[in-house]
Amino acid sequence: MVGVIDAAAFKGAQEIQKLKDHTEDEVERYVELMKRHGYAAEGVAVSGLDVADAVAKAAPELRERFPRSVFFAGQLVFKNDSLVSRLLHNYTVFDIQRLLYQQGIQFVLLPIRV
Repeated sequence: MVGVIDAAAFKGAQEIQKLKDHTEDEVERYVELMKRHGYAAEGVAVSGLDVADAVAKAAPELRERFPRSVFFAGQLVFKNDSLVSRLLHNYTVFDIQRLLYQQGIQFVLLPIRV
C-alpha cells in the first residue's frame, strides 16, 4: 500500500509520520482479513510523491523476497462512463502496470464495477 505525500502532508514531519502510520494501519487491516480467511499474508507500506513510482521502487525488493509473487490492482469501471468520472478517477494503475511490465514483473489488473 502506498501513502501519497501530498500538499497536506508537506506541513511538517509530524504530518508525514501520521501518513506513514495510517498507511501501515490500513495494510495491517488487510493482512488480518486475509489471515482470518486462512491465507498467509504480509503487508508492505511505502510512502512517496507518486504512487506508480513508489510501487515500481518497492517491487524489485518484494520480488527478491517473494520470487513467485504476482502484483494485483483494481481499476474502477463505471457502467455509464463520463468525462467527469474519467477526470475524478485517474489511471494511475495503468502507469503501475507499464512500470512493472518494464521490469518483467507479473501484474494482474482487475476490473471493479461501480
